[in-house]
Amino acid sequence: MNDATRDFHRRRIGEMVVTAIFDGMVEISLDAATNISQAEARGLQDRDLRPYPPMLPTSFFAVSMGEDSILIDAGGAPHLDPELGLGRASLLAAGLGPDRIRTVLMTHLHTDHYGGLILPDGTAAFPNAELVMHGREHAARYGGTELPPDYMRHALEPYADRIRLIEAGQAFPGIEAVFLPGHTAGHIGWRLRSAGEQLLIWGDVVHLPSIQFRHPEVSMSYDIDREQSAASRQHVFAQAARDGHLVAGMHLDFPCFGHVDASEIGYRWIPEPVSKTP
Repeated sequence: MNDATRDFHRRRIGEMVVTAIFDGMVEISLDAATNISQAEARGLQDRDLRPYPPMLPTSFFAVSMGEDSILIDAGGAPHLDPELGLGRASLLAAGLGPDRIRTVLMTHLHTDHYGGLILPDGTAAFPNAELVMHGREHAARYGGTELPPDYMRHALEPYADRIRLIEAGQAFPGIEAVFLPGHTAGHIGWRLRSAGEQLLIWGDVVHLPSIQFRHPEVSMSYDIDREQSAASRQHVFAQAARDGHLVAGMHLDFPCFGHVDASEIGYRWIPEPVSKTP
């Protein structure tokens, strides 16, 4: 049975096994797309036969190296986003019990990425895990002069004595943070390298694939710095197209892996065909 028929999909990167975990799908509005007319945005969606209003798939990832595993983000929570929170059951189905998770690497602190850090009773969903994020993200979203949203405070409190703040660069052997600001102040991607292969998991660089690959200048109204978000997107698209390395994102169509190719107008997304699982 192919994993893609369930809500997780495994793919090997060198000696690492990366598992995409589907967490749910939420409806969004094209009104959130900036630097583009609504008519053109709707036309691009229709051209790719996408539903209207747009549906935003949300996933996160597990990286297994030996007995222990690392998560990249933790998905959402049903009481915050009723259509999210499916990922915990899929982690268990994939054989990735919460006790095996030793680290959660955060791309950024939005509810659909950190909501799954705690259980309904407020305890840590991953009791043995440290939490790693960019220092600017923690400062801007959690450690600033204004109190963070209540649920963010509750979600991070069980990890308070095991939060590690980093800058861009290597966080673990074979895993490095790539600073891609704009969506949030400390938004980062995570680059995996093993045995000559690599994968960049770029977080929320893309929300609307039919629009933003063709028009990288299109940002989202909830990007904290829309100009910087567009610059980060243009940079990572150009690099991915030039180098040909595999990429993945939290809001790409499941199972999320693929390549970026330059086109006459902007770029195009080439999903990786689903193949035998490792």
